Amino acid sequence: MVGVTFQQLQKYETAVNRVSGSRLWLLARALDVTIADFFPPHDHENALCDLDIASKKDLKLIRELVRLDAPEKEAIRNIVSTMVRKTNSQRNAP
Repeated sequence: MVGVTFQQLQKYETAVNRVSGSRLWLLARALDVTIADFFPPHDHENALCDLDIASKKDLKLIRELVRLDAPEKEAIRNIVSTMVRKTNSQRNAP
């Protein structure tokens, strides 16, 4: 049906091997489900809850940053990285 041997299935079950995207697609098709059905629901609204977010303003900033195009994101990353390096070197200065 999807071309998986018993041995390969055991490797998937024990996490010795990972299931490829194309294999997931074949399995989903064979079972008449979507690939998303293989994963637990994801709460996109609270996806950042594991980060150390100090305030609602921090969360708003992150949400606005993800809306930028790639060049703008890269420019902001460079600016922030420079600021962090400068701050860290000042903290470590005698």
